[in-house]
Amino acid sequence: MNIVDQLLEIAYQHSFQVQPGFFLEHFGNRILRNEFVSETAIGEIEKSTVKLGGGQFLYETAKDFGYNYAARIPLPKANSILKDEYFKSLINFFETTYGRCSGYEIDWKNKKVKIKFKNFIVCRKNGIGIISIATFAGLLAFMFEDKTLEGIQTSCEGRGDAECVAVFGLFEDIKQNTPLKFSNIEPVSINPKYAILNRAIPTPADYGLELLTRAGVVKYQSSTFDVLGERFFPLEISFIPQLEKKLIENGIDTRKAIYTPTYNTFQNFAENNVKAKFPSNQNHLDVLCKLFSAFGWGYLQHLDNKITVRGFPWTELAVNGNPPTYFLASVDGFLSGLTGKQITTKLIQADTGTGSYSLVLLPEQKG
Repeated sequence: MNIVDQLLEIAYQHSFQVQPGFFLEHFGNRILRNEFVSETAIGEIEKSTVKLGGGQFLYETAKDFGYNYAARIPLPKANSILKDEYFKSLINFFETTYGRCSGYEIDWKNKKVKIKFKNFIVCRKNGIGIISIATFAGLLAFMFEDKTLEGIQTSCEGRGDAECVAVFGLFEDIKQNTPLKFSNIEPVSINPKYAILNRAIPTPADYGLELLTRAGVVKYQSSTFDVLGERFFPLEISFIPQLEKKLIENGIDTRKAIYTPTYNTFQNFAENNVKAKFPSNQNHLDVLCKLFSAFGWGYLQHLDNKITVRGFPWTELAVNGNPPTYFLASVDGFLSGLTGKQITTKLIQADTGTGSYSLVLLPEQKG
């Protein structure tokens, strides 16, 4: 059974469209687009942001993101007669790539939820868990129609516990465990451009997950996408630019919070994991284009040392209309790790006039 079939079987409430450059979730006539991100990079971003005093901003961004993600699907409300079945399907969806659920309890009347996970993304590595918990708190706040519903991890694998245990409820009921809260969530309607500019365009099959799976580059089992020893997971494209915008607005240095940890992660990944898998004489830009296309960043090609990206993820949240810092840092780090040189990538063109978001990038050796 291939990766797509496994995902469809597990998350039966969703329809997935996976092809080189694109990972789309279909909900009736709605689509949401995902990109595959590095667990290590997101964990290091979370850690760096907390050190810079931005823990509250992480929580606000993730809870707002979770709430609006639920609204876009939309998830059913707690008063639905099918609420238990829908919640089970939500857990099934999380189990596709985020972790394995070992049990949950719901008190619909008193707005209390307890969930146990094993091998849950990000927090299993850094023991922080703000992004994961706040995102789920946002989903539940939408279902319970109460934005004051918050969340906290009472135990975490990343802190040495046997499993991750998350508790959600009204702040007054859990405040002894968490200093973080946020209820000023603004529902966001989807810009019509989102569906137009993020629709899949024709792309060749040799740049996709299936080919990389057959080549042994990508493995999927037990809720985990493993890419040459690094775990990746799908994330809806709004989160990263939303976080970047929030941090800038609140005076957090995004080079320290996002660029540096992402650059370092991908430099290490390329140097220590990727180099050994690909022939030493293979063009480093060719390796980048194949992997990053498979990660859902659009269809990447290279010519004369320039990288063109057709169908790059589009969101109106992008800071100054630029690609997210995470993306540019991951490209810089990846190429630096492969070449052994310090590479920085310059955006020389961005265009939506072709019906999709297209970029032209120029990698340059620094110094």
